[in-house]
Amino acid sequence: LHGRGLRRDSFVGAAVLAQQCMETIIGDHWRDRNRLELQSDLRAAFALGVKAILLSEPEDVTAGDQPEANKVYDLTISDVLNVCHQFKQGSDLSGRCITGETDFTMGLKIESYPDPKKIFLAIDTAENELKGSISFIILPPVFDTGNLPAIVSTCKTRNIGVIPTVLVLKSVG
Repeated sequence: LHGRGLRRDSFVGAAVLAQQCMETIIGDHWRDRNRLELQSDLRAAFALGVKAILLSEPEDVTAGDQPEANKVYDLTISDVLNVCHQFKQGSDLSGRCITGETDFTMGLKIESYPDPKKIFLAIDTAENELKGSISFIILPPVFDTGNLPAIVSTCKTRNIGVIPTVLVLKSVG
């Protein structure tokens, strides 16, 4: 599963793609970075051409291939959003002036919900908690497209783009 083990840093990969004129979205979890590392990585990524961030709740480190790793959990999703807002205003999380302001496009990964009504609740909650700063959402794999038009319509009224994901099922046998 994605995010459950040791892998290359998504900031570096996104920066390499951005330098090749590809739009990239950093979909990293903030669980393993303290506030200094995160601020440094975000500023570096923006300087290297990465302009979009996908926020999502991190998985518990014990679910991965190195469960003995220390948990950092220094910042929440709201804190990361606040970091990006402060960068845009020209300061770091401590309020110190910085040069080279950033202006990230912010997205949110909506977790899987068996009841489609809970997706609407998740969108409402995110909008309230994140102060209307979300430009796009990524939905969990869509198996029933019946609810998709209502979700897209709701998001459209809030000026939020929708990226539904598709899960390709392999042969059962």
